[in-house]
Amino acid sequence: MMPSCRSLQFLSDYPFGRYAPNAHYWLGELYLVLDPPDPELARQNFKLLLDQYPADAKVPDALYKLGRVQFIKGNRQRSREYLDEVIREYPSHAAAQLARQFMLENF
Repeated sequence: MMPSCRSLQFLSDYPFGRYAPNAHYWLGELYLVLDPPDPELARQNFKLLLDQYPADAKVPDALYKLGRVQFIKGNRQRSREYLDEVIREYPSHAAAQLARQFMLENF
C-alpha cells in the first residue's frame, strides 16, 4: 500500500515548497502506520527533512521520530543518539519530553 498519493504528488510538484518539510514529516508518519510498517522509508523522509530543512519547526519532531525508527530497526545506539540530540538541542519542546519518556521506558 502506498502512502498518500497527494503528498507524493505535492512533493513532486513543489520539492522545495513552503510545505515540503511538513509533507516529508507526514509521509514518514504514514510509513510507520502502514500494515506492515516501512521503517526504512519513514527514516528516509524524516532524514530528508533534517538534511534539507535544518531550521524548520518540524526538526525536533523528526529527530524524535528518527530515534523511534532506529529503535524499531534494532539500532539502539543510533536511537539513543537521536533522542539525546532532541533533548539537548530542544529541551523545552514537546518532542524532548516524548524522547525522555521513551528513553525511560526502553533504555
